[in-house]
Amino acid sequence: MYLVYDSVVQYLVSSAGAFCGPVIQYAIYLKNGNQCNLKLNLLKGKYHFEWISTMDGSLLKSGELKCRSGEVVLESPPYRDDIALKIIRN
Repeated sequence: MYLVYDSVVQYLVSSAGAFCGPVIQYAIYLKNGNQCNLKLNLLKGKYHFEWISTMDGSLLKSGELKCRSGEVVLESPPYRDDIALKIIRN
């Protein structure tokens, strides 16, 4: 079961929606922009993230992050119109 979880996205340049799964995974869709910095409120832990093009499904940027305080800022790569962000807790 996936739940809409808008409180995970704290600040962004364009509009977004977040969905959470039972394994602590997030899917965030950003629309109408070209670059943004997302301030996210995540559980403490290590995560893998992937920025994905919504135009062709290609991987634009990926990496690992460690969240200590619950808040983390992720900078998107440049994109056209829309982009998706996938985050999975390790």
